[in-house]
Amino acid sequence: MKFHVANHDDASRIVLEGTRRTRDITPQSLTQSLEKMAALMAGWDQSLAESRPA
Repeated sequence: MKFHVANHDDASRIVLEGTRRTRDITPQSLTQSLEKMAALMAGWDQSLAESRPA
């Protein structure tokens, strides 16, 4: 999938080529996405640590 980023005054717009879909990325939505990713990664880390033999 190809995409490009178009910058606007208050947001960046990600355009997924061929799908005619766009998504506006504001600083707030980017922060929320990064926080969700960090929480998922921490969960994976914990899960891997628990699954390793002592």
